Amino acid sequence: MLNFISNSLDFLENRIKQVTHIDSLSLCLFRIVFGLFTLCFRWQSFRWIGSVPDAFYNPPIVSVSSLFSSFPHPFFFYTIDFCLAIFTITLLIGFFTRFSTIALLVILIVANNFQYSLGKIDHGSVLYLCVLLTMALKDWGRYLSVDYFLFHKQQNLSPFSKPQENLWLLAVLISFSFFTAGFGKALTWIDFDLSTSGFLSWLYSGYFSYGRTHLLAPFIIGINVPLLWELVDFSAVIFELGFLIAMFWRRAWYVWLAIACFFHLSNGLLLNIPFNTNAIAYLAFIPWSQLSSFNRVLIHSFRRWIWLLIVLWTLTLSLSLSVGHAFNGLAYYLGESLNIPTATLLASCVLWICCLYLFIWIITTGKLDYFLEGSKKQNSE
Repeated sequence: MLNFISNSLDFLENRIKQVTHIDSLSLCLFRIVFGLFTLCFRWQSFRWIGSVPDAFYNPPIVSVSSLFSSFPHPFFFYTIDFCLAIFTITLLIGFFTRFSTIALLVILIVANNFQYSLGKIDHGSVLYLCVLLTMALKDWGRYLSVDYFLFHKQQNLSPFSKPQENLWLLAVLISFSFFTAGFGKALTWIDFDLSTSGFLSWLYSGYFSYGRTHLLAPFIIGINVPLLWELVDFSAVIFELGFLIAMFWRRAWYVWLAIACFFHLSNGLLLNIPFNTNAIAYLAFIPWSQLSSFNRVLIHSFRRWIWLLIVLWTLTLSLSLSVGHAFNGLAYYLGESLNIPTATLLASCVLWICCLYLFIWIITTGKLDYFLEGSKKQNSE
């Protein structure tokens, strides 16, 4: 019995590894995408916590913050912000990449512990942390990095050799996170009662209580088609629970990621809920090495690109220090500076449209099995 269970688990693990195959060059290109995403959409600051009165301190029982009786000194949070800024740029340019990845992961977990001590636990950063956890186990600083010139160049590692990696852990974490969301919805949304709607409960509460009245929300608030909203409830549950099944077939997994991009785009347009952080978890599965113009430019002129990346980081850090904790990223700041209405939502929609386009391109152009083509060529040679 134990052997059967062990063999079954090994089979499932190997299956997920085959589905999530990706080459090392794509992971290294993704590291740069991850860093740019952080500068544009996910710049975090925690120094504001130092000014919160200790009367609001209510840490979760199972957390690092529960070891403290009150908020630490404000200097502690300034130190966290400083370390986050330093390790963001070292990760972006690939300087001591693995250490930078682990350091970012640990610091963000500790910082979020104190942020959640105000009573609200936000799950918006979960997949961002899952990406860091997964990449801490991968060598995504092998190419296109300062580490390459310092440690790997003498080994004559060619970026075009593309050794194989897999992202099975990230796929499992994504699937489990959606399962936890879908299972809860299934218990309440799947009731076959046309007089109730889970989707409308989100729409009405957001529209009338939280001011989410932008983009397409005003156009659907008055639509009274109970069967339509019941179908929306069913489709949302099926989509979120479907990840656990889709991760065992490569094409199904990428189709489901494309649907996820459309799902988040719809949430932004209809519910005005921008879940941008999830995008970086999905983008990890893009075979970036297949974007020939993108990866060849970076590979052949990476030393020049390093200085541009440092300039972007410096600009982001300067704006963060001048604007304060209200600064969340270059994309949002640009939209607000241009006085664009609902700049945050529009930036979110543009992001999800780009992600959706990438996954559709991967699926329709046959790039899913690119690594198999490479192995066939090697075998024929």
